[in-house]
Amino acid sequence: MNLCFQAQQAAEKALKAVIVYLNNEPVKTHNIVTLIKSLPQYISIPETVTNAAILNDYAVQTRYPGDYTPIESVEHENAVKIASDCIKWAVRTIKGLENKARMEQG
Repeated sequence: MNLCFQAQQAAEKALKAVIVYLNNEPVKTHNIVTLIKSLPQYISIPETVTNAAILNDYAVQTRYPGDYTPIESVEHENAVKIASDCIKWAVRTIKGLENKARMEQG
């Protein structure tokens, strides 16, 4: 469960990094869908990033007590892959925006 929580956190922070890079204040939420919706429309968001919405449950499950179904290793692996895809997208997006700004400057 903890690994899936960390994957959710990584995806959340990747989205917030793009928002902050754009000089915007991220919405105070852990909801990945809300964060995606808060990105400007000119930012291309691939399906690999929108798929990160399935990680939302891990943020809630680990914060509140309850009886949860054990998570299988394949589910861990999927969560980590989704988070990794979000991080790679955030890095590419920020680098692309930096290159665009450099080209516009001269």
